[in-house]
Amino acid sequence: MKTIWTFVKQVWKVSPAYVLLILLNGLIGGGKIILNMVLPMFLIDELTGGRDVKKLILFGACIVANNVIINCTPCQGHFELV
Repeated sequence: MKTIWTFVKQVWKVSPAYVLLILLNGLIGGGKIILNMVLPMFLIDELTGGRDVKKLILFGACIVANNVIINCTPCQGHFELV
């Protein structure tokens, strides 16, 4: 564990933005995965329960938008430092 912190400190000295972008990339990627698991559950619950058309359209649109974001991000989910 000490080796990891030493490495992070060295990288931070060279490029603090790189460390922040790597962390941000991980958080965004994790959030996309969680949304892909939770949103279909809400959609199925609405289909079997309330059947509110506005909610169905909202959940469906959110699922499509999330998947478009996953598949259309530049560098296939990796940040590119210029």
